[in-house]
Amino acid sequence: MNDFKGSKGDWYACCSGDGSKSHFVFANEEATVCAMMSNDPDDKESEFGSMEGVVTVNERQANARLIAAAPTMLKALQMVDKALEAKNINGQNSLFHRQVRNAIKKALNQ
Repeated sequence: MNDFKGSKGDWYACCSGDGSKSHFVFANEEATVCAMMSNDPDDKESEFGSMEGVVTVNERQANARLIAAAPTMLKALQMVDKALEAKNINGQNSLFHRQVRNAIKKALNQ
């Protein structure tokens, strides 16, 4: 399988404490990987109003943390794939191994 083509380095989530700002994911403390803008009607700084379903502050923070963890989870899945392949645990066609490979392919857009 191919390597990840996204931003290199550690990713981390930056979520404002007061909940009134957008939430960001950064790579290497300099590159913005993702910005989630507010559409919460209670957010006075929201530029989008109620164009779509409301994503709460807690949901934005959770989404940012999950996105920030994605490269680490991909590496872990790739290690699991290699270990399963090396040990031929339950065969390469086991449901678990297929799920691992499908998740890796999804992350790598394959």
